[in-house]
Amino acid sequence: MQIMKTHPLGTQLIHVDTTNFSVHGKYENDAPDSTDSIRITFGHAKDGRTDLKRFVLGLVTNQFGLPFFTEAFSGNESDKKSLIKMIQKTQQAINLDDNRYWIVDSALYTEDNIKLLGTDMQWITRAPETLDDIERLLDAELDFTQGTDPRYAFHVSDLNYGGVPQRAVVVWSEEKQKRDEQTFEGRSKRRRYWLKRPHEAHGHKVRMCP
Repeated sequence: MQIMKTHPLGTQLIHVDTTNFSVHGKYENDAPDSTDSIRITFGHAKDGRTDLKRFVLGLVTNQFGLPFFTEAFSGNESDKKSLIKMIQKTQQAINLDDNRYWIVDSALYTEDNIKLLGTDMQWITRAPETLDDIERLLDAELDFTQGTDPRYAFHVSDLNYGGVPQRAVVVWSEEKQKRDEQTFEGRSKRRRYWLKRPHEAHGHKVRMCP
C-alpha cells in the first residue's frame, strides 16, 4: 500500500475472487466457533478432492493483477458471503478511485448482496440463469446489436433486482452457439438411438426428427 502513495498503479477495475486448497490430515480439533480463526473442514471441492478437508483463500487485485487484499476463510464458507465481505473490507482499508468497477463472479449476485452494494457502487458480474428475471430475459425474443468483433453480438436491457436499478447485457457468442448446437446434436443422436432400439426389437422402424 505504501507503493500506491507514490506510484499511480490504478484502482479503476477491482477483481474479487476466491479459490480453495485441500489439505491432508484429520483436523478434528480445529478452531472453535468462539474464535476468529478459520475452520479446516469439508466444502466445495474445486480441485475435485471431495475426500479432503480444505480452506478458502480470497484475493482482491487491480486491473494489472496487483494484490490489494487477501483473507482466509473456513473450508465451507460460501462465496455469496465471502465476496461481499472482501469488498467491504477493501473499501475500508484502501483509498480507491471514485470511478471504479468491482469485477466479481456470479456468487455475488444475490438480493441481499445487491442491497448492500446499494445504488452508488459500480460493479460487473454474471447473473445466475436460475433467477426468474434472468430466465425470462434469456427466453425472450431479443434484438441483438453486432459487436466490432463479428463473433459477438449484444442486447441491453434494464432490470431492477434487490431494489437497485441495473443494466443487463446479454452476449451472443458464435463459438458458444457452435458448442450448443454440437451438444444438442449429440443428445439428439443418443435420444434417437435409445428410442429406436426397443422398437427395432419388435421388427418396427421408427424415424425420429431432431
